[in-house]
Amino acid sequence: MAEPIESENGQTAQYLHELNAYNKWLEQDMSARFTMLSYMHDNLIHEYEKYPMAKELWEVLKVAYGSTSATRLRALTIKFNQYVLDVMKDMI
Repeated sequence: MAEPIESENGQTAQYLHELNAYNKWLEQDMSARFTMLSYMHDNLIHEYEKYPMAKELWEVLKVAYGSTSATRLRALTIKFNQYVLDVMKDMI
């Protein structure tokens, strides 16, 4: 969504309505982006915080991590468990 442009006649009712809608959308977008980033592991946040809009972030995550089929979720679980074991091994 693009920020509305003020008309030559000043702030019309249409402009104020569009500005209000834009500000609400922007607030919701920031909230969605923050929520996605807050659920990431600390090692991933730096890689993904450069995307300023939630939709951009979502699209990049979709490409990186694929679909959420049962097979894909199982593969990610195995990968995560292996990561945890490797970290624990390094700590010993």
